[in-house]
Amino acid sequence: MEKTAVNLPPSPAISIIVPTYNVAPYLADCLESILIQTFEDFELIIVDDGSTDTTRLIIEEFAAIDNRIIYYYQKKAGAGIARNAGFSNSRGSYLLFFDGDDLMEPTMLSELHRRAIESNADITVCHSRSFQDGSPDTTLTVYTPGGTDGKTLQSGNGLGIDLFSAYVGWPWDKLFKADFIRHNSLEFQNLSSTNDAYFVFTALALASTIAVVPMPLANHRMREGSIESSGYKSPHNIQIAFRAIEARLRSENVNPEVIRSCQNWALSHLRWAMERYQDNPTGQYEAANDYLDLLHEFIDEPDSFFKYNVDLAAQRFLVESKRTSADIAALIQIINADKTALALSETQNELLRAKAEIEFCKQRINDFERSRSYRIGRAATALPRIVRDRLAKRQGTNSGV
Repeated sequence: MEKTAVNLPPSPAISIIVPTYNVAPYLADCLESILIQTFEDFELIIVDDGSTDTTRLIIEEFAAIDNRIIYYYQKKAGAGIARNAGFSNSRGSYLLFFDGDDLMEPTMLSELHRRAIESNADITVCHSRSFQDGSPDTTLTVYTPGGTDGKTLQSGNGLGIDLFSAYVGWPWDKLFKADFIRHNSLEFQNLSSTNDAYFVFTALALASTIAVVPMPLANHRMREGSIESSGYKSPHNIQIAFRAIEARLRSENVNPEVIRSCQNWALSHLRWAMERYQDNPTGQYEAANDYLDLLHEFIDEPDSFFKYNVDLAAQRFLVESKRTSADIAALIQIINADKTALALSETQNELLRAKAEIEFCKQRINDFERSRSYRIGRAATALPRIVRDRLAKRQGTNSGV
């Protein structure tokens, strides 16, 4: 792997690892959003996964003016391999894996790092937004992983059945303690899609402490040509990732409810694949068969095993089907019937998120007003304020007000 040599200060607080592949139209905006962070003690490791556009030129232009950037080039091997390469060459106490077409809010690093330090968390998670590339309505969805309570600390074992639904399996809204990741020998899988699920969910399951910053600090771009949008080409990767996660969790003797959470996540993710790939009959059929195979494994489980009623309904009516086109169509109808309830749930989550953000900002303002620098500033401006107020009152009296 080719590396661009630079001179960096030792041991930055955070290593930001960005895998890139043909993202030239978006990369400059992404890098600018990182380099203008209010928290500056970081290294930015960019791993170019064999790009054929002008990605390299853009990175080299930025690297020439900011020595925090380290550039690696590798032959096309996939995003998972690129992330692992960046991690193996990182020096930071904390890790953040970001995508080359996404955007950070200016205070993302400072908020995550502050929360990580004060809580000594293995993983610190923020809320995030998604936006459709090219759409004037930029904010489509606000994700609230871990809930809206920014004070309560969580753990993988403690969350149990709720772990895999409380968080999303992508890495770019999470700050990981580097020693925690190395101690557990975690790596991204070499898959064309869903390569991050094993790393993220295994880390969450093994984490003793998970902290949340209830503010949307990362902005995720949804676009044609991304790994996310082309996942239908290999929907079976969901099953591969699930099997790896389940096997690792069993080997770690985690809370059995965490394993059940993982199994329910696999069912829900395969349902998502069936809905997403409805214009690709081959991919949809593959996802449907994986879904039904998994349901069949749980045929002897009690109804309480299922976190989502839609999976219980699908098992009752379709697990013994012949899996014809008509059966798959019936399965999709069952899944679609569940959408109304999910939409209502999302609206409720949006209200909770907004309320949590307001409370969080109020707390930050209160913390600032109690700070020593604020009190000194108030004292220094007290006399000018008194004079200004008296002059204003005198002018009002003279004008007859």
